[in-house]
Amino acid sequence: MISSVIRRMTAAFIIAASLITATTAASETSASQPQRRQIAVATLTNFKLVLTVTRGGPGHSLQGTVTATGYRRSGSQWQLIAVKRVGRVNAWFWFSVEPCSLTTTQLKNNLKPSPPVLAVDSMKVSLLITPAIGCSRLYSKVWKPPTATTASAAASR
Repeated sequence: MISSVIRRMTAAFIIAASLITATTAASETSASQPQRRQIAVATLTNFKLVLTVTRGGPGHSLQGTVTATGYRRSGSQWQLIAVKRVGRVNAWFWFSVEPCSLTTTQLKNNLKPSPPVLAVDSMKVSLLITPAIGCSRLYSKVWKPPTATTASAAASR
């Protein structure tokens, strides 16, 4: 009977120590990395766009910064093109920001006769400022495919 009480107390101690360690590790991780929230994803054949809001740091906890991350299909995976900020840093309210409208395109009509279309990945987004204020103006971002000269220059570095 005493041995079963000791086993239970030992098990309770181990569980409590594990929970304290896990809580400490989780709080250290959340303290070092800002909180993020994905607010939209749009996927086309060869272009993927992810809109994310990142919560502001100390003194800006009610604000956030919105970024648009563009990906291009490379084989069966998505390859990061670039991350572009939408608006100013900490320009959006953390709790209310969401897309009012989002348009993504991966082709653009060419003004020259050949080829008829150009591969240009782009997006236009209007974000909710607050429910009382309404939506923002349209923000446009473009991700251009690398040209032969920029690709060869990057490869030679």
